[in-house]
Amino acid sequence: MAPVDPILLLRSLDTMSDLALIYDRQSRRVYSNKAAQALGEAASAFDSYLAEVFKTRGPVTARQSLEVGANLRRFETVFTPLLGDNGNPQFVIAIARDVTALKIYSMISDSTRPSEPDGGNTAERNESVGARSTVKA
Repeated sequence: MAPVDPILLLRSLDTMSDLALIYDRQSRRVYSNKAAQALGEAASAFDSYLAEVFKTRGPVTARQSLEVGANLRRFETVFTPLLGDNGNPQFVIAIARDVTALKIYSMISDSTRPSEPDGGNTAERNESVGARSTVKA
C-alpha cells in the first residue's frame, strides 16, 4: 500500500460532517476539522478523555451531551490512539458523531415498548462550555 499524502488526509477529514480532532502526546489539540471548529469552545469538552486513551493505549468510546448555544446536542465519540514504532501512543484521533436525532428516535421508540432493566455500563457526560457535570452511569 502506498503512503497517504498527509495533506490529502487532512482535506478528507475537513469534508466530514463528523467532528475530527487530533491530539499530541501533551494532550494539545493539533488539528480540528471544520465541523469541530464550528462548535467553538464547546469542542474542548472532548479533551477530558485523553488521559484514559494514553494510559490504556486502546480506543475509548464516550457518549456526551453538550450545550451548543441554546441546543443540547448528543455525541458518540471514539478516541483512538495512533501508536508509534515503540507501541506508545504518539497521537490520539477523536471522531465524534452527532447522534441527537438517533437519541430522540430511540426515546420515542422506547416509549412504545415495555421497560427493561438497564444492564449497560456505558458512561454518559452532560457538559457545557465552562462547566462539567458528574458522570452518569
